[in-house]
Amino acid sequence: MKLSLTLLFLQLWGNMELSLSQNACSKLPDVPHAHVSEETKKAEYQEGDVIHFTCESGYISDHTSKYVCTGAGWLVVRRGMCYSCSVLPDVPHAQVTDETRKAEYQEGDVIHLTCEPGYTSDLTIKYVCASEGWLAVRQGLCYYPCQVGKMHPRLFVAGLPPTNETIKTGHKLQFQCSNDLTLEGSEETECLGTGQWSAPFPTCSEKCKVSGLAANVVVTPRLSGQSLTKGQKLTFSCSQPGQFIQGNATVECLANGQWSDSFPTCGVITCEVGVLHHDLIVTGILSASETVPAGDKLLFDCSSEFQLDGSKETECLPTGQWSAPFPTCSEKCKVSGLAANVVVTPRLSGRTLTKGQKLTFSCSQRGQFIQGNATVECLANGQWSDSFPTCGAPANCGIPPPLPDGDTKETVDFLYRHNAKVEYICQNVYRMEGGPFKICKNGEWIGQMRCLKPCTMDKDVMRRHNIRFAYSYEEKLYAPHNDVIHFSCIYGTRPVDRVGMRQKCIDGVMNFPTCV
Repeated sequence: MKLSLTLLFLQLWGNMELSLSQNACSKLPDVPHAHVSEETKKAEYQEGDVIHFTCESGYISDHTSKYVCTGAGWLVVRRGMCYSCSVLPDVPHAQVTDETRKAEYQEGDVIHLTCEPGYTSDLTIKYVCASEGWLAVRQGLCYYPCQVGKMHPRLFVAGLPPTNETIKTGHKLQFQCSNDLTLEGSEETECLGTGQWSAPFPTCSEKCKVSGLAANVVVTPRLSGQSLTKGQKLTFSCSQPGQFIQGNATVECLANGQWSDSFPTCGVITCEVGVLHHDLIVTGILSASETVPAGDKLLFDCSSEFQLDGSKETECLPTGQWSAPFPTCSEKCKVSGLAANVVVTPRLSGRTLTKGQKLTFSCSQRGQFIQGNATVECLANGQWSDSFPTCGAPANCGIPPPLPDGDTKETVDFLYRHNAKVEYICQNVYRMEGGPFKICKNGEWIGQMRCLKPCTMDKDVMRRHNIRFAYSYEEKLYAPHNDVIHFSCIYGTRPVDRVGMRQKCIDGVMNFPTCV
């Protein structure tokens, strides 16, 4: 009755006529987190139809939302609000107490949260279920209290709470060492929510005292006080020319207040002159037993008939060592007694050569050959590595050298003239590489060759590998060098390794594939 009167009032007041043709209720009202109830849902709504809204899963409402269809559209009869308290507040390391836990929460419900084992909070954490979700009544934080461990006995700490009081998240401590010690680490640390400190507790280390420096020792960097802290370094040099640091030029202050090494001193560094070669001429010393101060140089030379082996100069270093070892003198080799028909390379500018130099000889007349070694070298003792050769008619050759796994094609003689040839052949199934001739050249047989071995096709080995010849025409006992053999697995087996079924014989070696 009330609804009918309401509709009549709206019709008269608005001076409008309700008409179904307008379809003003085709679009449903927008109620957040709600949908039309099954009981009032229709495909098409007419004037006077009433719909109820129910909340989505996980949401509840204090009042059921109710709307009526009018000519002007949907009119609110009773407005409700869907809200959710199904998702509990997110408080790290906290959980709802058993006393306040429910399967479903209504508006006005209050929950208490308690901290996980090991964590604590200053006050009980409270939330209330409201139309807009959970609201904090008393907000709190679960934190892990920080502990104070063992500290350096001479470390001063500011901010420590009383003994029985827990150290909360955000609490800070400040550190300082006594005047004669150095703070190693952070000057401040903060208690984190995990129960850890933001920085480890520092320690105190002793300072290194600077004392006992010699007057002629210069220190870098310049000292502003008489003590340094761990890790600081000092570098030393000498104030007077000609003097050098004796000791370590750099020292470092250690954690125990000691230096890494003793402070050095300054003094004159000398190098000892050892035993000199008897033919060595030295400039820069007065006698063989004299010492030479650092920075001085010695110059060396040999008399004209000798060669200098080594450096022409050496310097006494600040370490007391010479920059280069002392040289020696070696005799020169004399060039004499050469036959007139012997040509020398390189052309000689004098009659002596030095150690390591070589001479190469040839003959000036056609048809003549070098008799002897064609190249000689000058040795350290002034002698040549071999006698100088001569030139003459070509020499004959003796019996030709043997060929392994081969032989000469014809019966050999005991003597062969210059330019004579001998032909070689290999044994059956062997193949020749190079050759086949050797030629007699001035008493020496010239020509290279060798006989390459065949591969044995051992049936027992093939049986152990479970393979056979792929083609019957390839079956043989021996495969010559460079021959290719094709294999296949015996029936019922298959290849098991990376060795291919096509293999080549290389100088008596062939890899067999394996089948299983």
